Amino acid sequence: MISNATKLISFIVKPTILLGLFLIINLVLKLYFITAFPLSGDEPFTVFAAQYSFPDLYEVLKVENNPPLYFIILHFWVELTGIDTSIVRIPSLVFSVLAVIYLFKIGEKFYNLRVAIIASIIYTFSSMHMLFSHETRVYSLFTLLTVGSMYYFLKYISNTSSKPYLALIFFNALLIYAHFFGFFILFIQGLIILYLSLSSKKVDRKIVFTYLSIALLYTPYLSILLSRLYLTSSNGTWLAPPGTPMELYFMLIKFFNMPLMALIAIVIFIYALYLYLKNKFSISIETKTILLWTIVPFFLMFFISYTIPMFIYRYLAFVSIGFYLTFAIALNYILISYSKKIIIVTIFTITAIMAITFDPYKEKDIRKTTEYVTKIKALKQKDKDLVVLISPSWTYYAFTYEYNKAYFSDYKNTKSKLALENIYAIDSLWNLNAEILTKNPPIAYVDEWAELSDPKKTVYKHLEKLNRPTETFDFGGIKVTYIPKY
Repeated sequence: MISNATKLISFIVKPTILLGLFLIINLVLKLYFITAFPLSGDEPFTVFAAQYSFPDLYEVLKVENNPPLYFIILHFWVELTGIDTSIVRIPSLVFSVLAVIYLFKIGEKFYNLRVAIIASIIYTFSSMHMLFSHETRVYSLFTLLTVGSMYYFLKYISNTSSKPYLALIFFNALLIYAHFFGFFILFIQGLIILYLSLSSKKVDRKIVFTYLSIALLYTPYLSILLSRLYLTSSNGTWLAPPGTPMELYFMLIKFFNMPLMALIAIVIFIYALYLYLKNKFSISIETKTILLWTIVPFFLMFFISYTIPMFIYRYLAFVSIGFYLTFAIALNYILISYSKKIIIVTIFTITAIMAITFDPYKEKDIRKTTEYVTKIKALKQKDKDLVVLISPSWTYYAFTYEYNKAYFSDYKNTKSKLALENIYAIDSLWNLNAEILTKNPPIAYVDEWAELSDPKKTVYKHLEKLNRPTETFDFGGIKVTYIPKY
């Protein structure tokens, strides 16, 4: 019996078997919760835009805040499969599952199996990355391309025989076509290449050609990038600047699920730093790269956010992987002198904490879109003359997806078909045809963060002037104000 158990353990701890287990766990968990929420936030817009013809999509992407890669992938996916919620989320789910391959391989190839296991456990049970796997948005693709890019870059800077120049071109070109913040990764890699060149006093012409090729591949999109940078710097973003440096700690809570695990991570980082200063051990070039990946964007984006706000967990998805690896590397160094039993207990404890604190619902902004649309439908059945005003204007995508998928699919005529039913997407009273309200019809005003587009509350002020009784319904932050017929 003992012999058989030993053989089983020996079989399980093989890197390929462990990686297979992480893939299966990621796939099962993420598939199970794929329809836990209706399409919400920016998801409906992403699906709506993915239906466009390429000429129409090109016009949208010229003013969209994200590069085109994810929209193009989703365009072909939607063409093949349709727009059902579970179906449109499959690409994000697949990207999220595949990311664990490169994360595990970084740990196992450049460190050891312990680092691979610890980093993969934290990623697998991350509530934040669970959310990304279920969002029809770019963030899981962004994560996959980041960790893939860094894996091949680490292969390049390590003393291996193969030099993955083509892989770097592939991953990095796709990375910056997926998200503008991919340039942070190129910047970090550039710093390491400069450091190596100065240290060795020679330049690798092939790596220079590699990054010139990436730049060349990006030239078709360069003018759009510059225009977006200009608009962002001129107009700012919808985000608020960070309140205090505590925002850094709050971000770690997002990365590690809860305050306890975030505090454990901080203690591990500090103690590993103490041991480094005490023992003066050398840091490998691979670890220096991962530390730059972790530290530079994290703090740089925080300080930039006081001028151009950008410090939110979605934009920092690519940094979280660096933190998982840094945590695993630091803990591995601390555990070097301990017995196997203590190492196993430590890994088990981390697994237990992450699994217990894992909450697939935690990071989701639970706005009850389905429920509020059901209410609108009921009010419509009660009175077909009901005028529905939806604010801000871009939130009508989510409404339409739940209200009538046929309207949603006919993207060129969606607004006109809604108008035939007296449903209008508005930003304020001033972009609403005044004649619509002249006959004092019953009104349902949907406020899904209207203050963003209507800070002067022009719609609410007009509704108050009507001096009619109102009913208000709250659907997880979506407020519906109903004014019956006069």
